[in-house]
Amino acid sequence: MYTQRSALRWKGILSILCLTAIVMATVSVPLSGWWGGSHALRRDKLKVQHAQNAREDARQLMRVDIETKWSNLSEAYLQIDLARRSVASATENLRLNRDSYEAGTVPLTDLLDAQTQLRLARDRYTEACTAYCNARTAYRQAVGE
Repeated sequence: MYTQRSALRWKGILSILCLTAIVMATVSVPLSGWWGGSHALRRDKLKVQHAQNAREDARQLMRVDIETKWSNLSEAYLQIDLARRSVASATENLRLNRDSYEAGTVPLTDLLDAQTQLRLARDRYTEACTAYCNARTAYRQAVGE
């Protein structure tokens, strides 16, 4: 009786083990393929979202860059106007000092200082014009001209 029970137990255990091995082998193959496809789809969606975010960031950076360059261009234009007025003022100051020097009411150093101030004003005007040209070129490049 003991041998029959032992034989039945071993037969039951072996049939369970064989069935389990077969079930495990057939179930694991389809799940891995489905799981990989799901991850690939999610990865592709994330790539698309990342590309859209990068595009929007680039668009905003371009907008800020154009606005900054426009501001620089406007400031450079105002600097030209300011330098132009400075040249006019220095020219008038030189005229007055020259007349006063010829009349003998001011020393030569005042006349030389007035000439120096005019030279510096003209230099600042030239620098302002150069800065304006550079700012205009940078702005045109930013807007694609």
